[in-house]
Amino acid sequence: MKTVFKDAFVDGLLDQGRAEGRAQGQAQGSVQTARQMVLELLGMRFSVPDDIRGRVDACTDTAVLNAWFRRAVNAASLDEVFTD
Repeated sequence: MKTVFKDAFVDGLLDQGRAEGRAQGQAQGSVQTARQMVLELLGMRFSVPDDIRGRVDACTDTAVLNAWFRRAVNAASLDEVFTD
């Protein structure tokens, strides 16, 4: 026979941990999608060197990735995209 321990406090902590894990996973997915979109657009417009690919791949800030994407739409060069 199996004994099941049930406690509202423990169950609440487990639910909170699951929710935090889902939120973290969604955030990571958003960053990865943003990186892919930036690299896709850059690749369509320019020859993208490895150092730029590395910079985009290393970025974890969706606001920065979104800014790069917006700049890349009309930029005449990679320098215009990555000017801070």
